[in-house]
Amino acid sequence: MSKINGQTYDFGVYLDGYNFLGIASAKPPLIKFLDKEIEGTGIAGKIIAAALGQTDNLELEVVFNSLCAESFKLLDLNGKLLEFKVAQTAFDTGTHALEQHGVRMAVRGSCSEFGPGEIKKQELMTTPFKINCTYIEFWMAGSDVSVYKIDKLNGIFESFGKQMITKLADMF
Repeated sequence: MSKINGQTYDFGVYLDGYNFLGIASAKPPLIKFLDKEIEGTGIAGKIIAAALGQTDNLELEVVFNSLCAESFKLLDLNGKLLEFKVAQTAFDTGTHALEQHGVRMAVRGSCSEFGPGEIKKQELMTTPFKINCTYIEFWMAGSDVSVYKIDKLNGIFESFGKQMITKLADMF
């Protein structure tokens, strides 16, 4: 049966297995393909053509509830894996049952920006970190095959385990 996804009811963030606590939110990168405007003979007007596998900067934002020593571990992501595990609800349209499922995201990259937050009485400091990702991969619970994977340094762009761009060496 089809599923109607619901809300995120829990999530965890891990840096090489270290469990971060106190993270308020995380905003995964928007995957925006580089594109060019094309016009000419055989084209009625103009079209915008995406360069498959070529993406704009992949910026992830992680916000801590407050400034803490552990948050500064995000400043040194060199060669480390940052993972997000998410628990969500979903309705089964056939049985109307509320079910649970998981999503996992893994990224590699480097910290490009952070702020100590705002100091205000009776408020959280909400300390943001921005990470430029060179690698991102998403999985749905129960599947070994990722939904999508982008590895900018190795020219990999996959969807459901299928390579979406042909490597130059394989073309000739």
